[in-house]
Amino acid sequence: MDIMATHARSVEVPDDRMEQFQILFGEFLRDYVPTEVGEWHRGLYEPSRAQGRQNFEQIRRAADRGEDVTDAVLLKLLPYNPTPSNEEKGAWRPVAPAIRGDLKKWYESTGWTDPEDWPKVARAILAFVHRCNAHPEELQEACEEFTDLPHSTGFQTGMLTPILNALRPDDFLVVNRKSRDTINYFADTSHRQTLRDYAQTNATGWSLVHELTPVMQEFDRPEMRLVDLFDMFCHWIVAERGFELRPPDYWKVAPGRDAWQWNDCRQQGFIAIGWDPLGDLSAMTEEQFEDRCRILAAEHDDWTERGMKQAWTFAGIREGDRIVANNGMKEVLGFGTVVGRYHYADGERHAHRYPVRWDDVEPRQVDEPGWRRTLVNLDREKYAELQSAPKTGDVSYDADRESRRLTQRVADGGESSSVGYFTSKTFELLEGLQHDPTKQYYMGHKDEFQTHVIRPFRQLFRDVADRLPRSITERMETERRLFSRILKNDYGQGGAWPWYWAAFYPKGSKRTDDTQLSLWINHERLTFGFYIADYADEKRDKFSHRCRQHGDELRDVLREILASDDLILGPDQDVVVHPDGTVRSLHDLTWQDWLANPEEADFDASVVLPRDEVLSTSKRDLRRRIAAVHERLFPLVLLGIDDNPVAAIADYLGDTLPPPVKAVPEYSLSQCAAETHLHQEILARWTRAIERKKQAILYGPPGTGKTYLAEHLARHLIGGGDGFYEVVQFHPAYAYEDFIQGLRPDPGADGGLRFERTPGRFLDFCRRAEDCTGRCVLIVDEINRANLSRVFGELMYLLEYREREVPLAGGGTFRIPGNVRTIGTMNTADRSIALVDHALRRRFAFLALYPGEELYDVLRQYHASSKTGFDVEPLIRVLNRLNRQIDNRHYAVGITFFLLQDPSRHLEDIWQMEIEPYLEEYFFDQPDKVDAFRWSKIREEVMS
Repeated sequence: MDIMATHARSVEVPDDRMEQFQILFGEFLRDYVPTEVGEWHRGLYEPSRAQGRQNFEQIRRAADRGEDVTDAVLLKLLPYNPTPSNEEKGAWRPVAPAIRGDLKKWYESTGWTDPEDWPKVARAILAFVHRCNAHPEELQEACEEFTDLPHSTGFQTGMLTPILNALRPDDFLVVNRKSRDTINYFADTSHRQTLRDYAQTNATGWSLVHELTPVMQEFDRPEMRLVDLFDMFCHWIVAERGFELRPPDYWKVAPGRDAWQWNDCRQQGFIAIGWDPLGDLSAMTEEQFEDRCRILAAEHDDWTERGMKQAWTFAGIREGDRIVANNGMKEVLGFGTVVGRYHYADGERHAHRYPVRWDDVEPRQVDEPGWRRTLVNLDREKYAELQSAPKTGDVSYDADRESRRLTQRVADGGESSSVGYFTSKTFELLEGLQHDPTKQYYMGHKDEFQTHVIRPFRQLFRDVADRLPRSITERMETERRLFSRILKNDYGQGGAWPWYWAAFYPKGSKRTDDTQLSLWINHERLTFGFYIADYADEKRDKFSHRCRQHGDELRDVLREILASDDLILGPDQDVVVHPDGTVRSLHDLTWQDWLANPEEADFDASVVLPRDEVLSTSKRDLRRRIAAVHERLFPLVLLGIDDNPVAAIADYLGDTLPPPVKAVPEYSLSQCAAETHLHQEILARWTRAIERKKQAILYGPPGTGKTYLAEHLARHLIGGGDGFYEVVQFHPAYAYEDFIQGLRPDPGADGGLRFERTPGRFLDFCRRAEDCTGRCVLIVDEINRANLSRVFGELMYLLEYREREVPLAGGGTFRIPGNVRTIGTMNTADRSIALVDHALRRRFAFLALYPGEELYDVLRQYHASSKTGFDVEPLIRVLNRLNRQIDNRHYAVGITFFLLQDPSRHLEDIWQMEIEPYLEEYFFDQPDKVDAFRWSKIREEVMS
């Protein structure tokens, strides 16, 4: 029986991705499998599985004999990289390694495992593997039970599936980040990397291979298991090919009013839009774009900022996205695929452009009244509906021929593989500047510098940014303030730097005074790699200290990064490019020397390409090489910026292991009821209200425990997930800028002030919540003390329409993640609930907490469970009389004053110092009512 067929579940690969797989699989068989690396990769599967099976049998027999197998399990059943240290220890090296350094140090430094718990961890791993091997049909239950263990943190699919695959390759796939992303992309699923999801991912993977088998069998392929060949493909497409595994976006784009540009678009293979005076958007920040829009809107009566915003959206289209070209609201002209990057065709009408392979150019009849705008974002269902629209006639155009021509033309970034980013003119200009580093020389050749140096350099650096993984781009600034300038700021002296450079740097910092991944060009070479800026003295000191502090661990972890022949370890001024093209540094440092004393090398570790090599390297190869070096050297950035650098580096290098999901402990409603002493039925009703509205307000007079209860409800809501809760307190001065977004002053190096757009507490909270799958709760204490309509701004709309996204007043767009909940607390004695904006009221569930029998039960249960021995009934009778006298539930006296472990000792002070002053203020014109509730009058009744 066909093994894959027995695993197959219903997985339907979308037609466009099936075609894409066919193209990519052919490229994989041609460009990777026959290479030396590909042959080596192919030869790993069976021997590594055989070694894994042997390891398991030896460990199982040793465990049956009662021997301690802790170290054997950790070294022989888990997947290690073949570093010298790991090979010396005899660690198992499977086809999908995940562990580079010392596992114990890694997990202990991150707090995932305590040193004394390793025997428990090893027993749990061995039991899990044994169960899956003996009973593969129990995979889901085994994964769930292992995940729920207290010692399983950090052990996700990338760590445990290689040994399962070694034992039962016909049942279990190796699932790491690369294979999971590939499966999700082609099967159109969204499986996570957690072990709890492995059974579903495994089933989907087998079904996907089954669906793809007819395509794979069309090719002349090596003799090996198809699932192993697919696993090789997963590695290649992510790690080697760098293909972006994401579903395409779909865009309706009008090729000019009345489709005047359609013939050119179709025949030359592009799509374009207008608003040409905006200029080249690839070099603009969003703030610069918005400034430009405001200027042009003032100059053109019929231009609006909203209309021009379409150009910014257009510039964000990505390779692989689908284009629908239309003529008005009644006709579709063609369907195409974006096959290159945005560019600005200076001097052409409709200069904002993308290269497009037109896949279908048969006109279709439609009726789309919403297509008045140039650019419309479609969903996949709408795109499919348009493809099935009735055709209006034939066209005499050889789309296949044009597609082949265009594909060949853009296969290497739009030009043939022999064309690079720079020309000999680039280096001639820089050489002239080297001999005459003055403003006069630069200004005399300014246009040439723009054309041959600055523009291609910037394009190269942005192309590199697009190839960096998310693990880098989420920490490093890759969009704003990346580039230097050639002219010096030298107080009118007229100087110029004879080089040009750019750097990715930590977000929230500055390029000129922090750790960076840089790119630098002068008249004889292009340099790229790791560097710490000259003015970053504090960062340099910290980096040196950490190198000494963690020397032994770093040498093991960073060996393969630094022990590389292509790296130049030393300051740039000491780099010599010889006539034969070889490059060396006058500082003859080993990588161990560099790590022990990085200041001697000026904190510089870079790759240097001489001029001739730069000119002979294609665009594709150059950007790939730079991105690969930056990705390889990013651990050095982590060493400089992360508070726990060794763990961060190990986590980054453990490519197949995502950051662990530290689940918050479960906190049931029964636990919540036991600790708050409120009836579980009330808490359940309130929880349902919060889940229904997504936001609620606990309101009542002082002393009813609103904040305490909000925190316990938040603990229940996030329990069992990976979410979190936070508390923010409003006050009369709290503003929109504090909560949503505002400008913050940023002192510049020249002593001036710049104003940076900074997210407020709620935006920051939501961005962090997006990284979680569980609920995240923001508690807004004293919510009614601020001017809510002004503080909330656009949030008023989003609270009601959670699925929408809106532009923010200060720039950018925002939506509330679906896992965010908001709980406010409102003191009704401070400001009546009736004064709250009605529009806000309908967006929240309001949960009342007023003194009454429910809260008095809380008081009873507290003293009963705490065994204080205090009889609360007399106190409750006094409180009842007092609150009837107050006769306004918004100002009633609550119970939290009396939740005391030793009431007999403190009750008198609380009553005289807190209750009586409150009554004197409330009954300021009725002193007799205050006197009736003086301590001297009620003492005997309460304390009897």
